[in-house]
Amino acid sequence: MTVLQVNWRTVGWGLCLQLVFAFLILRTSFGYTAFEWLGDRITEFLDYTLAGVLFVFGENYYEHYFAFAVSNLFENVKEITTHCYH
Repeated sequence: MTVLQVNWRTVGWGLCLQLVFAFLILRTSFGYTAFEWLGDRITEFLDYTLAGVLFVFGENYYEHYFAFAVSNLFENVKEITTHCYH
């Protein structure tokens, strides 16, 4: 892909959104609180992964933590992204 093929309008919107979110989070207490709440909800949602791993594999999953817990986390993120895309 060359520089001429880049959709600069999309790049500009992405940069602007990042700046707006950075300002909200770093400069306002409301933005910080809102994103902290959102982060807590995402952590709560991802904790269901741990509950599922414990249900399927039992307490012995700690011996193979990456294979059971972390890879399932990646799978959940992939599925959420896929559903949001469509």
